[in-house]
Amino acid sequence: MRNNLLKNLLPIGAAIIVFLALSLAYFSPVVDGKRLAQQDIQQFKGSSQEIVEHRDATGEEPLWVGSMFSGMPAYQISVLFKGNVLKYVDKAFRLWLPAPASFLFLYLAGMYMLLLCLRVDKWTALVGALAFAFSSYFS
Repeated sequence: MRNNLLKNLLPIGAAIIVFLALSLAYFSPVVDGKRLAQQDIQQFKGSSQEIVEHRDATGEEPLWVGSMFSGMPAYQISVLFKGNVLKYVDKAFRLWLPAPASFLFLYLAGMYMLLLCLRVDKWTALVGALAFAFSSYFS
């Protein structure tokens, strides 16, 4: 029984290791700390500057921002919810990988699980997950 369980789990463990290695290899510049300069991220940092300053000065979350559109609720820009435990579950689910590599890993793992649920052979499901994740639409 134990040998049969190991025989069934070996391809799944190998697939996860392959997916992890491919995600990190494909996005190796991100692992080195390099990031693309994105205009929307730069604009968010400027928009949330007043919130960050208030958070650093008082230690509490501001609920209103006066610098954007002559005032607007801060939850529409940047609010940190202290009771949000789902963010830790999300990070664990993505194996604490940096953002683009974690998305690729989720593409690979999600398609692999779908193909296994559709009763496709484990090794064929591995190839199918690779074909899905590296299609031109996603990468």
